[in-house]
Amino acid sequence: MTAEIRYVLAIDLGTKRVGLAIADPVHRIATGLGVVEYKGLQKFIEDLKKIVDDENVRLAVVGLPLNMDGSEGVKARQARKIAGIIEEKLEIDVELIDERLTTEEAVRRLHAAEGKVGKSRAKLNMMAAIIILQDYLDSLPPRSLS
Repeated sequence: MTAEIRYVLAIDLGTKRVGLAIADPVHRIATGLGVVEYKGLQKFIEDLKKIVDDENVRLAVVGLPLNMDGSEGVKARQARKIAGIIEEKLEIDVELIDERLTTEEAVRRLHAAEGKVGKSRAKLNMMAAIIILQDYLDSLPPRSLS
């Protein structure tokens, strides 16, 4: 029997919605997992704990919204703080991933697939999480499938 599969979860933090994506078992493809409505930090951690437990997540990659010059502003500092809380409360590893231009890429992809984004703000958050995770997966060294 193979070892227990450990999934990787991507988190795109937003003020109203948090986009989520998960990697396949061999860490090659990111798939949207949906969104969680942000109703305060405690509720968010509770919602995330259920997902982490249900999906056997052992690593979360959290989007770090750096400024275009690479510096950190208020949102990046908030993301670092929340990432630390996720790591502590859920007892999983957390990596921060540069997410500059992720939202613009998500908008472009949704426009290409569905036309205007309009009312699909939740899809935008999830698409951003997919992009963050796929960028992370693409940065990993190739793995043998044998």
